[in-house]
Amino acid sequence: MRSILSISIIALVALAGCGKDSGELDQQQLQLRQAVQQLGAQVSGIRSVTVRFTNSALTGKDLEPLGKLGTVHYLDLSDTSVGDDGMVHINKLEGLQVLVLSGTEITDAGFSQLSNLSDLNQLTASELMGDGTMAALASATKLNFLDMTGGQVTDSGLSHLSGMKNLKRLTLSRTAITDKGLEHLQSITVLQDLQLNNTKITDEGLLLLEGLSNLNLLAITDTGTTLNGVTKLQAALPDAEFDTGTTQVSPTMQANLTQGAPTNRIASAPDNGEPVPNVTVYLDDGTPFSTSQLKESYTVLVFGCLT
Repeated sequence: MRSILSISIIALVALAGCGKDSGELDQQQLQLRQAVQQLGAQVSGIRSVTVRFTNSALTGKDLEPLGKLGTVHYLDLSDTSVGDDGMVHINKLEGLQVLVLSGTEITDAGFSQLSNLSDLNQLTASELMGDGTMAALASATKLNFLDMTGGQVTDSGLSHLSGMKNLKRLTLSRTAITDKGLEHLQSITVLQDLQLNNTKITDEGLLLLEGLSNLNLLAITDTGTTLNGVTKLQAALPDAEFDTGTTQVSPTMQANLTQGAPTNRIASAPDNGEPVPNVTVYLDDGTPFSTSQLKESYTVLVFGCLT
């Protein structure tokens, strides 16, 4: 016989599949869920529990009921006021697999408390992570997704990634890394998606990525790389897609670009002093760029047509 306890509990049962697993929740767990919901969280699932907080005023000390749930697999605390004092409660969620912390007030000191999350496989911590955080994550060898956008990570911090053999998606955009740091990625051969936008890497760093045979996407917008470096890496990784944004094209590369090219794959900028038409051309390596960047007569390879 099914009884109606509250509207919030009905919602939980519905999300779990019309109450098929509701018998697994005892009264204590139901009360804990209600306490978490009262903090401004959306809670769903029975065996695999998802918790999303939407209360920007939430602080670390408010998370005590969350730490007692113990069955949370997905936790989103983004854009809350949670600081280092909340990590002691998060660390109690031993089955946690996905953790989103972007926009919180957590520092390296807080991340150092994450010693129990051995099942963690996805971590998003934009604007937060430094080298101290990387050291704390060294034991999280199940991670397959790591987003450190805008953090204070340096080349030294990347040394702690070498043991993450399952890492498939890595975002290091807007961090302080250089070519030297990319040496630590060479052992992560399963890497498929690498985001390096707005970093100081150059063509020298791209050479260090030639062994990443599983790479599907490399994003290097606003870096020190050139089309020459991208072309060389493309030869080593022919199946990879390169997002170069507005990669600067050097006129000295004209001979290399046009050598052996079919006539219908060549587009020339005018040499009569008129402005270059503002169109997008796609080079042989798939790199898009606007022809309005060109200052002089120039010939580039394109995939069949101009757009």
